Amino acid sequence: MGDLLSEGKTLLRARYLEWIDELGLTQATASRYVRLHALSVDRPGVIEQWKELGVAKLYRVALLDVPAQQKALKKGQRQKLLEMNHQQFSAATKRYLKRRRSVSAAMRAHGLRMKTQAWLSALRATKIGKIDDENIRSGLKRDLKAVATAANKLEREI
Repeated sequence: MGDLLSEGKTLLRARYLEWIDELGLTQATASRYVRLHALSVDRPGVIEQWKELGVAKLYRVALLDVPAQQKALKKGQRQKLLEMNHQQFSAATKRYLKRRRSVSAAMRAHGLRMKTQAWLSALRATKIGKIDDENIRSGLKRDLKAVATAANKLEREI
């Protein structure tokens, strides 16, 4: 599947994302297939030697560069790695992953803007009737004031 997706990406270019959507794949799933295929082509010994890890763990291995793969897949650790569940394996290999892109101020601002728009939509759509419980009413007021204070502070910093 990964080789087919790699070829499709090369041939389709801008229409690639549309094509993988038509195939019923997410971009993340397609990317995993492509990376695993690349690993099988570039380092078939890793796949052969570590196939018992299973596909999910091998997807994770495919994210690592060669030195990181060598550190993560130590022969003396074989049984321990095999016994780990996916979450444990991900945590154990996390330190070997390299960030592909640093997060810029513009990226952070865009993410915050998307969250803010979602919060505003949720707040505007909320219909609260009379709140009889004084603790809930005062707690909600306190929380809303805290949100407003934090938003005002951030607005001044921009």
